[in-house]
Formats: sequence, structure tokens, C-alpha cells
Amino acid sequence: MRFQQVGKRLKQIREHLGMTQKEFAKHIDASYRGWQANESGTMPGGELLLKLISIGVNVNWVLSGESEPWSRTVPESDSNPANEPYINLQLFDRISQNFLSHRSTFHHVPFEHLIPNIIAVYNGAMELNEDKQAAFIDLQLNIFHQQSCLQQLAQCAEQEKIVQLKSTFDRLKTEEASLRTLINTSMAPDSPKTLA
Repeated sequence: MRFQQVGKRLKQIREHLGMTQKEFAKHIDASYRGWQANESGTMPGGELLLKLISIGVNVNWVLSGESEPWSRTVPESDSNPANEPYINLQLFDRISQNFLSHRSTFHHVPFEHLIPNIIAVYNGAMELNEDKQAAFIDLQLNIFHQQSCLQQLAQCAEQEKIVQLKSTFDRLKTEEASLRTLINTSMAPDSPKTLA
């Protein structure tokens, strides 16, 4: 259900720009069928999310519905005359490197699951002054680390429950077999009936 909402938000972006699915896919250099699948609820990959960033889409909004659909842009200037969406590649690279340098800490998280988190942190950092960005990035990395640890603990707890249930089941089967043997041996010798 969550990815259906992501698909609806992707469709909103495309419709806001007044494009068909085919036109939009061409506009961002993505496959038409892939874009159709994303609008239908398939989770967009990191490459598509980066392409959306490049046209000014706030991927935090795409993935979570939080914030605004469009990222903040740099005011019009000589270096950005058309007020094109701005991507701070140095900031994006710094965030990516921070996540990757801590990769051993959350090694159980597949790399493709890191990309939406990196993008969400980037979008959040873009809303802050430079002097607050480093603290924000560290805080977000710490939050992600804690969430990853909690998920890993939940998986371990689930596996432990399965082991406990199997152990209980095996013990009950053994007790059942013992009870059958006891009942069969305690029956009168003149009675031919036994429990199967």
C-alpha cells in the first residue's frame, strides 16, 4: 500500500508538468515501461530518484509524502539564469560518503535501501544553513543507525520465537509419543485395542 502512495505522488509530479507518461519518461531519460510501473506502485530505484532530484523534485516528498513536492531552488543569478533546480553535488557527495563510511555499522541493510535515506537526508539538509548541515547529517545518520539496529533486533527476536516454537512443538510430539506408549502398555492384556 505504501508504494501505491509513492506511485500516486509520481503521477502528481508528471501531471503537474502537463506531460504524458511517455513524454515524462523521455524528459527524465527513463524507460517508459519502468515509469508506468513506478506510477502503478513499484518502488522507484536510486537512479530514478536521482533523475527526479535533477529536475527539482523533492524525493523525500515522493517517498514519504512529507514536506513539499519541489525542492528549494537557488535564486536566479548569472550562474543560474533560468532559476533551474539546484543540486549541491558537494553536499550530496558528503552525505553519501558519510553513509558509506558507516556501511559496516549497518551491513545488513541492502545498498539500494540506503539511497532513499541518503536522498531524504540531502533534501532535509538543503533546507538548513550550512553551519547546521553537518549536525543535521550526523543526527540523521545516527537515527538511521538506531532504526537499523532495532530492525535487526526485531529480526533476531522473530527468529528466536521460531526456534522456541519449534522446540515446544518437538517437545509436545515427544510427550504425545510417551503418552501413547504409556496408554498402550497400561491397557489390560486381554484387550486387543491399542491407540494408533
